[in-house]
Amino acid sequence: MRIPASVSHFPLCFLRAALPGAVLMLLACACPVLIQSLHAQGLAPAPARVPGQAPLPAPSAAAVPEPQERKMPGLRFNPDMTPPPPEVAESINGFFAELKNGAAEKAYDVLLANTRIKERRDQVQALVSRTGQAMGLYGRVQNAEMYDNRRLGTRLIVLTYLSYSEIQPLRWRFVYYKPGATWIMINLDCDDKLSSWYE
Repeated sequence: MRIPASVSHFPLCFLRAALPGAVLMLLACACPVLIQSLHAQGLAPAPARVPGQAPLPAPSAAAVPEPQERKMPGLRFNPDMTPPPPEVAESINGFFAELKNGAAEKAYDVLLANTRIKERRDQVQALVSRTGQAMGLYGRVQNAEMYDNRRLGTRLIVLTYLSYSEIQPLRWRFVYYKPGATWIMINLDCDDKLSSWYE
């Protein structure tokens, strides 16, 4: 079971935060719909028109392909245990505290506060439902700890946590971005495939 909230499920502005400009341009060349969508959100210049060529149709929700679910990478055997920024640690610790109480919905209210993810109520409800199913399979979360703090530059961190339930542990990954003065969570993921953790 995976409990994904892939960055590609969120507004395309998150792609700009997660991918280098060169990669975005390669994607744009391969998928004109993507560059049209980025332009519509003010994140890219208007696509160049070739003389005599009809303009591309405006992108629609149906035209944008569903993102493919990706496998989480294995755990690093030399993790960085540097504590996360205090405001990030407070949010994640509050999340796990509510899961210990069996309150999945309240846990996500704490975790997603001050993020754009919480505005997508259908996806948030799906996360709450899947987390409830995971607790039904493995039992209530009893404890949790940070396993790894991976920094990508100065404004992006990928935090891996392990939560311990009655039956087996779960792995959680939280991605935080700092566009200004505040760290904002832009991605989260969870899985129970223990064999993939140490591949």
